[in-house]
Amino acid sequence: QSLSKCGSLAPILLLAYKVFGASVMLVNNISISRGPSWSLEKVQFNLRKGELLTLCGANGSGKSTLLRIMAGLIEPDEGEVTTLSGDASFPIMKAYLGHRDGLKDVLTPIETLMFETSLCSYHTLNAPLAHQCLHQWGLEKKHHAKPLASLSFGQRRRVAFALLESKMAAIWLLDEPWVGLDETGKSILSKAIQSHINLGGTVVVTQHEAPSQGSYYQLPEKSYVAECV
Repeated sequence: QSLSKCGSLAPILLLAYKVFGASVMLVNNISISRGPSWSLEKVQFNLRKGELLTLCGANGSGKSTLLRIMAGLIEPDEGEVTTLSGDASFPIMKAYLGHRDGLKDVLTPIETLMFETSLCSYHTLNAPLAHQCLHQWGLEKKHHAKPLASLSFGQRRRVAFALLESKMAAIWLLDEPWVGLDETGKSILSKAIQSHINLGGTVVVTQHEAPSQGSYYQLPEKSYVAECV
């Protein structure tokens, strides 16, 4: 099974698309408390190579918390997340992008991609490749050499996604990734996610509503799992 019972994950919907291949991450009985009550309780599922998993739910339902646990940014009170052996096609296992882009205001988009990839042991983007990557994410060349502080929120998001893609991670963990993007940006992101999945990568996204496609069935405590048929 690609996904199993998720316990009382508030009203979160877990929806899986295109499930195939070996497991790349095991989420095992994750629980974390927020004050006297459980924010997440006994969440359990497997992520597989070539899978898109959408975590859906209302504000405060635990979507972002679960994603940060999966990214290794916070520790659960109970349970564990196990990342399994990687694919030679991807130098690193996972990359996370939250609501904040984590970019340096004083750097330009070109400097950001070149500097951040220079910290990697497996590759560095030179200026032509950095320009190409930013162009693919719809950032006009006139903005490539401007300080990030001068760019709009949506333009910064495009830079952040270009950087995430350039890291060549097997698993993308994206918290409400479509927020702040215009229709063109959303289309570029959707195509990038599909391309990553087609290459055998895995993507986890959060959003409030369930996607329009895919069948799903109800789990206890108003949690759901859905899979395409």
